[in-house]
Amino acid sequence: MSFSREVKNELCRISELNSSALKAEITGILVCRGSLMINQGVKRIVVNLDYGRVGRRLYRVMKGLYNVDIEILVYGRGNLKRVHSYSLVISKKDGEVDDILTDLHLDLLRSNVIPEYIIYNGDTAHFLRGVFLSAGSISDPAKSYHLEINSEFPNLPFRLKETLERELNVHGNVAEHEKKWRYYVKNSFDIIKLLETMGCPRHAAVIEKIKKGRTLENKVLRSVNLTFANADRIARSSAKQQRAIKIIDATVGISNLSEDLRFVAELRMKNPYMSMKELGQSMRPPISKDKIWAKMKKLIKIANAIESSPRGEPENGKKGI
Repeated sequence: MSFSREVKNELCRISELNSSALKAEITGILVCRGSLMINQGVKRIVVNLDYGRVGRRLYRVMKGLYNVDIEILVYGRGNLKRVHSYSLVISKKDGEVDDILTDLHLDLLRSNVIPEYIIYNGDTAHFLRGVFLSAGSISDPAKSYHLEINSEFPNLPFRLKETLERELNVHGNVAEHEKKWRYYVKNSFDIIKLLETMGCPRHAAVIEKIKKGRTLENKVLRSVNLTFANADRIARSSAKQQRAIKIIDATVGISNLSEDLRFVAELRMKNPYMSMKELGQSMRPPISKDKIWAKMKKLIKIANAIESSPRGEPENGKKGI
């Protein structure tokens, strides 16, 4: 089962909601997937859904709130594969559903809008749950952070963007794709906030856990990369210093260096993998990294002078350099 279906399953298990919250939720479903069918003067509400569990929840809530008649139409792929879409045809014995739409402050001929009373009553979270159950999806957080709401028209995505920024400080974007519109959120903190708001704390915690693990993994990776980079830098620097010392030893001899330079040269040859800081601490008395580096630069300068000299020795030709 996909992560998106798991989230919807958790949302469908929410119970003990008051009538105001349930009405806001089914309004969210009707705004996204509801339409008004008029046949021979008889009005019916048709709701098209792609997940059976959401259809069963809508069926149960509508029966409980309005005692309506509901016909369920099931569509398959034309083979033995599982069913993939459902239509719920909602009607009343008196042939009119206008009282339901009036009670929900909803005009399905002007769908894809958020009724103002939902925001005023503080039922935005319940409306959002209905919207997500009917038209939303979320990617597996182990792969990417992405939550989106799809719509046939731009009204709802832009209104969602405005409302969620104002009410929850959640920042999403709206985009058009293949003549359809979508509101989407990619920030993990905002996705967690949306799930918690809709009533999905368990899967919000799953994303939080994955995020923390990914953060720790990134920190470890950066630390490892830094360690390797430092080791590579030390190795290249040490190789350059050892080469200079070997040139000096092969020509004028390390023993002819001044005492401090001779000690530094011998220390480097015995400890090729030490950093400058470690070499400085090995001196007696210990000296700073800058001072040990200054002595190394002197050794390199002497070696360069020897290489550039035709006689293969420092230009002054003196011992005790």
